[in-house]
Amino acid sequence: MEKILKLILNKIDSMDQNVSSMEQKVSAMDEKVSAMDQKVSAMDQKFNVMDEKVSTMDHKVNAMDQRITDMDERIIGLDQRLTAEQKRQGDLLHQLINTVAATNIKISETNERMEAIETKVDIVIDDVKEIKNSIVTKNDLEFYDQKISEHSREIYKLKNN
Repeated sequence: MEKILKLILNKIDSMDQNVSSMEQKVSAMDEKVSAMDQKVSAMDQKFNVMDEKVSTMDHKVNAMDQRITDMDERIIGLDQRLTAEQKRQGDLLHQLINTVAATNIKISETNERMEAIETKVDIVIDDVKEIKNSIVTKNDLEFYDQKISEHSREIYKLKNN
């Protein structure tokens, strides 16, 4: 009888060690899940910052487009006024040539700036594509959540069996 009690005590000690081991593993998994959650939150914040930057750049590009349109309208207005003035006065022909030359320089400078902006926008678009390809998706998070739930159920079953 005493041997049986010792065997039972040994078995209980063994089971207690197994339960302790499982508790440690669950704690380690919980820490890993917390770390993953922090990383996902950090990535989400970075994504929000990048979205704000892209929006800001979009506003700037729109503003520059409006300025260019305004400059085009001003150039057209100047050209019309100078043409009318040319009909009345032959002396202003020289002034008209200088104005048009200055305007062409401004248009060239504006075109160079636009090319630089287009290059930067292309870089930003490529960066956003890279980020989209490398971020954790909602499906990934749902999969991790499902697996964690499954593991939790399995652990619960193991504890209660």
